[in-house]
Amino acid sequence: MKLLFGRMSTKLDSRGMTLMELIVVLAVASIIIATAGSIILSSYRIFGSIAQTNHDKLVGDSVYEFICDKIIFTYFLEIVNSQKIVLDDEKVLETSDGRLVFDGKDVYSSDFYDGMSLSMNIERYGSDGVKLHISVMRGEKQSYSTGSVVRLLNFGFPDE
Repeated sequence: MKLLFGRMSTKLDSRGMTLMELIVVLAVASIIIATAGSIILSSYRIFGSIAQTNHDKLVGDSVYEFICDKIIFTYFLEIVNSQKIVLDDEKVLETSDGRLVFDGKDVYSSDFYDGMSLSMNIERYGSDGVKLHISVMRGEKQSYSTGSVVRLLNFGFPDE
């Protein structure tokens, strides 16, 4: 058996690791840690960007839905300008200072906007519809927009 495997019993070297082995292990570990740290930091930035985009979309869609719910069943609608409309019983719906205001009160708190501002553009579309467009702005940059034509079920504009 001794001939097949060379020396069968070897005495383990009890001196431990050499300095060169220690340096190689530290170099490999530092490369792995640097790579993992880079991946984690870039993932964190991407996650922050996606979360901000989703929040902007939530704000735009919520404002759009609120306005649609108010105007779709109205029996009176006057478009004062592209940022302001008057609904049933003289209730005013407008964007003022980048916020949605209904009947003189902010619809959403300042926490909801989180540094964003809103812009609404509403105009007549045919005899029984309005074209509604909502833009969400972060600073000077538009971060999200939505809009469509909303048919008015109980109201028709008089022919011009």
